Amino acid sequence: MTPESTIALALAAVIFAASPGPGVIAVTSWALVAGFRPASAMSVGMVAGDFVYLFAALFGWAAIAPLLGDVFEVVRLLSAGYLIWLGIDAWRKSNSHPAAAERLARPVSDRRDAALGFLISVSNPKVILFYIGLLPSFVDLAHLTLADAAIVVAVIGTAVTGVMLIYCAMASRSRRLLQSPRATKLVHRFSGTFLIGVGATIATR
Repeated sequence: MTPESTIALALAAVIFAASPGPGVIAVTSWALVAGFRPASAMSVGMVAGDFVYLFAALFGWAAIAPLLGDVFEVVRLLSAGYLIWLGIDAWRKSNSHPAAAERLARPVSDRRDAALGFLISVSNPKVILFYIGLLPSFVDLAHLTLADAAIVVAVIGTAVTGVMLIYCAMASRSRRLLQSPRATKLVHRFSGTFLIGVGATIATR
C-alpha cells in the first residue's frame, strides 16, 4: 500500500467508526449507565467483531459466508434481546437509590460486555457494508501482500478502537458530572431508551 492509500483508509475508518450507528449508540449509552471500563470492554468486543468481516474481506468472503448461514440470524436476535434487556434494566434501576443503582448497573465481568460488543458488531449491517462493500475501494484485495494486510489491520484496529474509546471517555465524563439523584434517574432512563432502541433496530433489520 502507498502512503496515500494508507492515509485514505485511516480517514475512512475514522469516519466509519465515528458515524452514528448501533455500535456508537450502544457504547455511549452503556458508558452513561455503567462507566468507562464496562463501555471500553464493549468497544474491544466490537473491534473483535469488526475483525471477523475485515479478515473475511482480506482473505476471501466466499470462504466464510457459507459458514455463517443461520448463525447470523441467531447472533442478531441474541444481541438485540440482550440490549433490550439492558435498556429495561436501566429503566428499572432509575427508580432505585443512586448508590444502589450504581452498584447494580455494573456488569459481572468485562467478558460479558466484550461479548455483547462482539455480537453487536457482527450483526451490524453498517459493519458488513464497510468491510465487504467499501473496503475494496481503498484496498486492492486482488494484489494484497501479507505486509499490506498487516497495515490494513493495524490502521483499522487503531482507528476504530481510538474512536470508540473517545466516545466512552466523553460519555463517562458526562456521567460523572451528573451526580444528583434527579440527573442519575434521567441518565438511566435516557440511556435505557437508547439501548432498547438499538436492540429493536438490530432485531428488525
